[in-house]
Amino acid sequence: MIITSGCSNDDSYTLEPDINIPVAFNTYVEGGNNSSSISTRAGEVAPVGAIQNVDRLQQYGFGVFSYYTEENNYAGNTRANFMWDQKIVYSNGWTYTPLRYWPTESTRNSVVVQNLLSFFSYAPFYEALGGTACDVTGNTNAVSAQNFMVKTGANNGIVAITNNNYAGDPLVLYKVAQSPSEHVDLLWGVVPSGTTSYQDASGNTVALTPGRPYANMSQQSRNSNVNFHFKHALMRIGLNVQCDYSGTGDDAENGIQTLFLFKEASIRINTPNSATLNLNNTVANTPLWQNIGYQTIVGEDDETAVFGRGKTTLHIDSAFISPSLRDFDYGSNSLTTEEKNSKWSFAYTNKENTRNLLKDVAVGNSSVPAYYMIIPDTCTHSPRTVLEISATYSIQIRDPRLVLTNGFTRQLITRNSTLVLEKFQAGKAYTINIILSRNKMEFKVSCDDWQEPINYNPDVDLWAETTPDYIDLHPNIGYLPYVTPWDNEASNRSLDLHPPVGYSNSVEPWENDPIRTIDFK
Repeated sequence: MIITSGCSNDDSYTLEPDINIPVAFNTYVEGGNNSSSISTRAGEVAPVGAIQNVDRLQQYGFGVFSYYTEENNYAGNTRANFMWDQKIVYSNGWTYTPLRYWPTESTRNSVVVQNLLSFFSYAPFYEALGGTACDVTGNTNAVSAQNFMVKTGANNGIVAITNNNYAGDPLVLYKVAQSPSEHVDLLWGVVPSGTTSYQDASGNTVALTPGRPYANMSQQSRNSNVNFHFKHALMRIGLNVQCDYSGTGDDAENGIQTLFLFKEASIRINTPNSATLNLNNTVANTPLWQNIGYQTIVGEDDETAVFGRGKTTLHIDSAFISPSLRDFDYGSNSLTTEEKNSKWSFAYTNKENTRNLLKDVAVGNSSVPAYYMIIPDTCTHSPRTVLEISATYSIQIRDPRLVLTNGFTRQLITRNSTLVLEKFQAGKAYTINIILSRNKMEFKVSCDDWQEPINYNPDVDLWAETTPDYIDLHPNIGYLPYVTPWDNEASNRSLDLHPPVGYSNSVEPWENDPIRTIDFK
């Protein structure tokens, strides 16, 4: 057979006649179950671009880079000459075109040698997210100084990949979006756990390393497949709001009602806002992030002290806030009494105990919950994750006795707090719970157990459940990531050091997890 470059013809190798064994990508399901099954909590669906179940993976597909290195092991110094960003789509099975075949053994200098292929993959495929076909003619359409990468056409998420002339490991450039509607997942494929070898076409047992890419593979036997286990390279953050109306003094009989509503909010976190994911991870099941970029910190020295090298800022304006939590001036004179009553009735009727602060994102004829996908901080000098949460919200009261204000009163409050937590990790989903009552606001960070175990093909790693060990700092107390400041704290401030909270699958620890309370008096 003739092996040629995926996008150019300057590399060609004459091999012995092949036996027409195609390179195939198919299922890997933990436990040997070859059927696809999905189990999720009632009402739960994936955010836009998130790979949570077989339907999402089949909708978006994935990309593969493959390297032919003759009898030599992959060394990260050659081009993707067998497959370059090959789109793998689902249509009654995982397919691609043009079909490629395994190289057979060949004879060089009278010695029979095995010809080797290495495979690297990522998901979702960028074109399914609204990107366009890449310009792969060298440096044209390159990203910044990284002239070995070409743009995908997306402004956020997967914005670039290494071009087909680049000699080295395949890279995917990811940029964190400001809008929740633009956030997408990013996964990379590895050898599944428990898979330590395979049988090649000659009957030889060839070793594989679980948690690492498929490297240095000789011709597989017929009907065998490259079975990717996809791992989350990002972490996920959700925002929940719980409103405690028990102490508001509401009196339904006399028409006295209270609402807590958000005008805007923001999160600042000491994690990268851009980085490149090297698909050839060196530590099993651990994403290899490189070329880390941060939003530059400009301003006060104390901000640099809190966030260290840099930060990512996620601003949530009213357009992204869930309608039933969105602030509105119900006492405005521009509204008729009927309009006021109608709008108030909607908000008051939909004041469920726990709601997602972020507005659902429309997908086709349905909508899905919104989350933020964040690049994990891989810097060893930052032992903790620092979160600063700022919120402007209103306390609004409807009371017929308030004649001078048209029956409504509205008080705007802005508060911010810095939370210092155990470092967030890739593949884990975190929920920031904001708890409001009439006189105080509380914060709690917990695991978002949004998904039960699922099986489908190719296997995709779950968002892992976690309980972070965290330290809460009271307002106006600074935090220096590299200096232990505890002995010098002002005597009139108290510092709560929360002990590690244990977690097991059979215990739900969240209700008893201590939380920090800020009193507004």
